[in-house]
Amino acid sequence: MLFRSDAARAALRGLAAKLTAAMALPDGMQVKVHYSPDPVLNAFATLGGNVVFYRGLLQRFDSEDAVAAALAHEIAHAKLRHPAASLGRGIAAGLTLSLLSTGLGETIAGNAMQMAATLPLLKYSRDQEAAADREAIVAVAKVYGHAGGAHDALSALGKIRLDANDVSFLRTHPVSAERVAAVEALARERGWALDGARTPLPAALAVLKEEKSKRSAVVAPEN
Repeated sequence: MLFRSDAARAALRGLAAKLTAAMALPDGMQVKVHYSPDPVLNAFATLGGNVVFYRGLLQRFDSEDAVAAALAHEIAHAKLRHPAASLGRGIAAGLTLSLLSTGLGETIAGNAMQMAATLPLLKYSRDQEAAADREAIVAVAKVYGHAGGAHDALSALGKIRLDANDVSFLRTHPVSAERVAAVEALARERGWALDGARTPLPAALAVLKEEKSKRSAVVAPEN
């Protein structure tokens, strides 16, 4: 599991490098992506440009394009300083550094992280979510030549049952018909196709997807 976690983390960081090159981050900002093998449907950005992705969420995506869209959305939150703004409004729910470090199997370092007593799981405003969506679709269109990944990511998330026990991502990033329509409208406005050839998942992430499929097949009810 440790080897697979390292490989998944490396794949996400390589993808983040491609995306940040297209996202015009503020001077001096660096994004560091962390990976947790926990089967939780969540991802979030926190202080200091740190972004956390969980295995449970990654297993919901069928292509690199869709993973990139979700990752770009979280990078956009960091770029636009949404975690700091949300903390200032006092709407963050804390997760302690020690608990998160244990879950990730790594130490999250950096002065910004040391200054924060907690890593926030944030609930953003509609305007912040819309701004992150716009940043993400622009990045995905630049990297892949079409905006299909953003549409795929939102569609995949929209299929997750809201009453499940592990839908923390949907509680902080609710998927609505308006959000999907906004992505489609922006693509049309910029002249980007909403469909195109999808890039297969990197091998390290495809393995996670295969694990979920095998597990689902084992527990599927008989006809």
